[in-house]
Amino acid sequence: MKRALREAFRLCSQSPKGDTDLVFVARTPVIELLERNGLDAVKEKMVEILGKASLATPREARRPG
Repeated sequence: MKRALREAFRLCSQSPKGDTDLVFVARTPVIELLERNGLDAVKEKMVEILGKASLATPREARRPG
């Protein structure tokens, strides 16, 4: 699950704003989502969560670090 979350985050079209640290907790519903619908579904859920928390910014807008 840890690898799947990392890969979903890497593929995500959104990234956190500023110097934000995120902690994703892999609870049973997320594990079931991965098993049922695959990595794309987990990625979409991450985008949804970042948007709801007003933390999302498009990756293209990020400055190179």
